[in-house]
Amino acid sequence: MRKLLFIIFCTIIALLIVSFKSHIEKKDPIDNSFIIENLKMETDSAPIAEGSDSDGDIIFDDSFYKSISGDKTEKLKPVASGIYHEMKSKDSRWHIVNYKIKRNDTLSQIAKRYGISIDVILELNNITKNTSLKKGDIISIPSREGVFHKISRGDTLSKIAKNYSVDVESIAKHNNIEANNIIAGTEIFIPDGKKTEIVNKKSISEKRDSAIAKADRKKREEKNIASSSKIQPSNKLKLSWPLHGSITSSFGYRKHPLTGEKNFHCGLDIGADVGTPVYAAADGVVIFSGWKEAYGKLIVIQHKNNYITVYGHNSQLFVEENETVERGQKIALSGMTGGVTGPHLHFEIRRGIVPLNPLRFLK
Repeated sequence: MRKLLFIIFCTIIALLIVSFKSHIEKKDPIDNSFIIENLKMETDSAPIAEGSDSDGDIIFDDSFYKSISGDKTEKLKPVASGIYHEMKSKDSRWHIVNYKIKRNDTLSQIAKRYGISIDVILELNNITKNTSLKKGDIISIPSREGVFHKISRGDTLSKIAKNYSVDVESIAKHNNIEANNIIAGTEIFIPDGKKTEIVNKKSISEKRDSAIAKADRKKREEKNIASSSKIQPSNKLKLSWPLHGSITSSFGYRKHPLTGEKNFHCGLDIGADVGTPVYAAADGVVIFSGWKEAYGKLIVIQHKNNYITVYGHNSQLFVEENETVERGQKIALSGMTGGVTGPHLHFEIRRGIVPLNPLRFLK
């Protein structure tokens, strides 16, 4: 009898160990269901993601401006608001620079770069949730970059401007002076000025020695980076395209093709005929395979470091939940199920439930 009880006890312990290992190795299904329930193709506002993948609001979307004509969106109207004058009264170095928005810029990244609050940028440029911003737009940014200069006898604004590689107008405007009215001994601030060095034999020798030391330092750093990169691989997920086709709607703000309302599109729409094979963008585990409102026939794959990819509007699904898939494996056929006006694949990349721009990951 004792032997039988011992066998039963050991069997229960073994089952508990197997169950515990399974729980550790596989993500909690409650978490998976939470992710699926909170998937939305469209949101009212841009997501704010944490970490290096995204630093703040998404502030432009090329496809929106290329595909929508006659849009009533409020355009950018920079103004010199009271907040800037208040800043300058506290620190005379503050001046306005024109900043051209680049691809993948975010307002929080720009604010951090210039050491100001994002609220200052919003107020200074009259940016609201209805304001359209895109790559190439110019916004006004307060900056304190520059140097102080003490005027010497014989100085002129044009000479000073040339020495610091800036224009005369910016110096005169910032310091509220006229070109023919500068006083020796007065200290002025040169916005965005960089002092031009006076070159002599000694400085040439010092520069040469400095350049050699810098080159040696760079070689050592490159060697360290190369060796450390082998030990510490990047956490950023690299994806292959799930299918090849033209992008009919990008990640970002757009007018919804069915409702006409302006919302944030959380993925890419890739044009494809019904029945085009859809492939897994990276290795992972299927956490959903089935029907979801708006997405139609949907597959969601979980990858390393809490990333997931989303494949919507399919006509057929070839994988099931908890199935392990490999990059390039055929998982579905594209279609036009769910909320669509034409055949295409809706593709998303998320970290947790936060949507990220797929174009930053696709190779």
